[in-house]
Amino acid sequence: MNRELVLVERPEWVLIEFSTPQERTLTLRNNTMVGRICLHEIDHLDGILLSDKAKERIPFSQIQKEEDFLKFFRKNRDYLDLVQI
Repeated sequence: MNRELVLVERPEWVLIEFSTPQERTLTLRNNTMVGRICLHEIDHLDGILLSDKAKERIPFSQIQKEEDFLKFFRKNRDYLDLVQI
């Protein structure tokens, strides 16, 4: 299996309304990685795969050194959604 970094475009912030097991309705407004993770998981619930949303895929083999990864991460931090293994 190929190991790769997958870039997915997501909104800058999210507003998610959800119900608790106690039937309370709560709202989450977030502009951090927590919001991105929520959107990622909601995609799963909606039957959307990461491959359906991939903006770009970069094989790990293209990022050999730690400084290459850090440079890549800084450039793409707004799009990095998941490391796929």
